[in-house]
Amino acid sequence: MKLTHFALASAVLAATLLPSVSKAESVAVAGGETTVTFSAALDSALSKLKATLGVVAPTELKKGTATFHVVSGTADLTSKNLEAALSGGISITLGTTEVVLKDLNVEYLSDRPTISGVL
Repeated sequence: MKLTHFALASAVLAATLLPSVSKAESVAVAGGETTVTFSAALDSALSKLKATLGVVAPTELKKGTATFHVVSGTADLTSKNLEAALSGGISITLGTTEVVLKDLNVEYLSDRPTISGVL
């Protein structure tokens, strides 16, 4: 998965440029969105299994990219690390069986961002 972040990166950048908060070590993130682009390998594996990828509202899925809404989080202004809670989720359906991953958290703590959640 490749993660990109638009509003979150803007919030971190804006916070680092504001003199009134530039001395703070971290700031709260109260909104925005992040996207996950699923790999072609995942698409191929799901196709071979005849499984489908879906989303839990309010997450949106278009052309292999899911957009998640940020509920809350913290951005570290020194390290540029970010941890955020997301609304919605993703699902994989095979026949009548559906597995749902929700209560998602995203962490940009290194060059390999991660998403975790509750099944």
